[in-house]
Amino acid sequence: MNGAGCPLPDDAGRGNVRAAARRERPVSDLQPRLVQVDTGGTWPADDPARADIIEKSTVHSLIVAPLAIGDEILGMVSFYRHTLQEPFAQDDLAVASAVCAHAALCVDRARVYMNEWIIMSTVQRKILPGELADQPTVELSCLHVPGEEGGGARSDAIALPGARTALVVGDVAGEGIPAAITMGLLRTAVHTLAALDLQPDELLARLSDTTARLLAGRAALPPMDPLIHEPLTADCAIAIYDPVELTCTIARAGLPEPVLILPDGTSSTLPVPPGPPLAAVDTAPFPAATVSLPEGSTLAMGTTALAEEVMAPTGVLRPLLDDVGDNPLSDVRDGIAHAYTRRGRTGETLLLLARTRRLPAERVMTCGLPAGPEAAPIARRAARRQLEVWGLDDETAFTNELVVSELVGNATRYGAPPLQLRLSWTRC
Repeated sequence: MNGAGCPLPDDAGRGNVRAAARRERPVSDLQPRLVQVDTGGTWPADDPARADIIEKSTVHSLIVAPLAIGDEILGMVSFYRHTLQEPFAQDDLAVASAVCAHAALCVDRARVYMNEWIIMSTVQRKILPGELADQPTVELSCLHVPGEEGGGARSDAIALPGARTALVVGDVAGEGIPAAITMGLLRTAVHTLAALDLQPDELLARLSDTTARLLAGRAALPPMDPLIHEPLTADCAIAIYDPVELTCTIARAGLPEPVLILPDGTSSTLPVPPGPPLAAVDTAPFPAATVSLPEGSTLAMGTTALAEEVMAPTGVLRPLLDDVGDNPLSDVRDGIAHAYTRRGRTGETLLLLARTRRLPAERVMTCGLPAGPEAAPIARRAARRQLEVWGLDDETAFTNELVVSELVGNATRYGAPPLQLRLSWTRC
């Protein structure tokens, strides 16, 4: 660029930069150099092609300045004047130096930001499950709009015993690498706790304890560790769907109320009592609510960013959610994503859609049991007959019979009536 803001041909720019750098060596002391261009001089004469470009562009004055941070060279900048413009003077070197110092700082910050963004994106991409696979009794689709600097939003569908499915939506406040790593830790904790077959309110309570331990560990970091200044605020909602009873038990910690769209097209916001955010000072319990979900119902769970426009009854985009019908959930997701992004919204958002299915009656066996020791033999006989009906091989049937006997024995010893045995057969 010349002093008047007029561009030069690229070849001329590159040729003059290289030539001036060779003659004046501004990288040797990181100081700008003022060069009076004389087409009859030594260095243009040594390069006739570029000398011809210089002559045609009538360049007569050149400043070559380094872009540097400390002792690190990021690049070189050249400033030109030509035709009737006044040649550069020594006073212009200070201006060029100040401009290049600011530009170098901007380039360095952009480079650091890009490096962190790449790391954060990689971490988040590796942690998140990608496209959620449908469960035997639940059709799933997830809309995830990442923020410019990433974040800690996540969703999961976890298979549980009895053909049930745990639907999880979570969000960690903040952006960048710390939020993505914290999200990964909490996601791992949810999977571990879900294996204990806890109810949603109990699962959230233990997840809150885990978050509190992470918060205590962060507070114990050395004062110079930048992570100590990062806030740790996390929300989560968990719903466990039972395809036999056609019910869903839901508990939430800080996230919006879920939305239920029935097969007939009517929709409602589910009155799930709010719980405090995870690891909040408020140690109140996480209340749970159980609702009926007829087969073909669609449950929508999302982060706070979506609440106002998509999940609120008066939201601008709520009609897109209400018109689910029997359309593929992926089409519904894409329509909401297109409308949401067109409104110019920024920041990370997540919406989980789950359409329920009933487990066929022929794949379920339910048997009431007495509270005494005779319950175990009754359960074994009932299980043996049902496994024969389902056509399972002898080894599988024998193993399941032993498991049933052990579970019923523990139930009569430590549980309270009424007792019930349920066997379900699903193809994963």
